[in-house]
Amino acid sequence: MRNLWISMVMFALIVPPASLTAEEIAFPKSQEEIVRSLRFSDKRSVKNGNGYEVKSGKVYKVINGRSYRIRGMNVVSASGIIPRIGALIHFDFDSAEILPYSYPLLNEFGRALKGGLSDAAVIIAGHTDNIGAKEYNQKLSEDRARSVKNYLLTHYGIDSSRMAIKDCGETKPIASNDTDGGRLKNRRVEFIRVE
Repeated sequence: MRNLWISMVMFALIVPPASLTAEEIAFPKSQEEIVRSLRFSDKRSVKNGNGYEVKSGKVYKVINGRSYRIRGMNVVSASGIIPRIGALIHFDFDSAEILPYSYPLLNEFGRALKGGLSDAAVIIAGHTDNIGAKEYNQKLSEDRARSVKNYLLTHYGIDSSRMAIKDCGETKPIASNDTDGGRLKNRRVEFIRVE
């Protein structure tokens, strides 16, 4: 369990996130799609002999064409190397209270984490649009991620140690904040599989 938290802290503090656009991040809506999207699969992201690869759920650093297992940190954020999905969970304006019409989607995530992803640990990352002060949005994104974590804990009994939260604020938009539709996509929660 200690290694899980070390992995999550390393991911959150050291590894810079990949730039994603709305087209690159999936927004699954069913338990089956969620499980499929968050499964580790063998992938390789190597350029000029250096990068990362995943084999059998383990992450390796590739240096000069040779693979080295990363110990104590089972995740990296290289283009598409780790399973990462979005969820358009809706909240009251200026609030971390989840709106009831988001419950069906959260229920799909709960069933996925209890079923096909029962061995998974995830980071729940909260995001906001760019309306309001950056500092305020940072805190709001943390509170929203915590609300999602608490919902899954309360309604599905997902072990708290399998879920960490991360506040991203307005720093990682996947769409333009110039339109209502773009801001809606940016007000999201992401699930990032770390183990």
